[in-house]
Amino acid sequence: MEFVKGKPANLKNLIRLIKYWKKENVRATGTGRIPTSYVMELITIHLWEKHKGYDGTFNTLKALHGVMTALTDVTSLHAIWKNNYQTNKIPSSIQKERPLVMDPANPTNNVCSDFEWEEIRLAAMNVLSSPMMFGVTSSTWN
Repeated sequence: MEFVKGKPANLKNLIRLIKYWKKENVRATGTGRIPTSYVMELITIHLWEKHKGYDGTFNTLKALHGVMTALTDVTSLHAIWKNNYQTNKIPSSIQKERPLVMDPANPTNNVCSDFEWEEIRLAAMNVLSSPMMFGVTSSTWN
């Protein structure tokens, strides 16, 4: 995907980690569909853009904490990539949806719609309560 192609290697590694975590720890239950790897990729990129250091670097453990924290409250996700299209091209009904993670190439596609988030939330809470996260914060990723 062109959107990821120019991103730094450390971000691509974080994306791989998040995708692996999802694959190993999140299972669909009932009729609900869990978010795809593509959705996880876009959420991770969005959060990196908000928290990266000046040179694009970050502390991986803090970044993992940040992504897991965001996944425990997906209603706060609001990601729009304005460099590919203008916000006024996004239908107002879609702009009100939460979580909102717009497809970077399509201003009419909220990639987060139609998914069940509870299993993601529970798995993210498990990570945050694990010993490796004791004392870790993610207000900054450096």
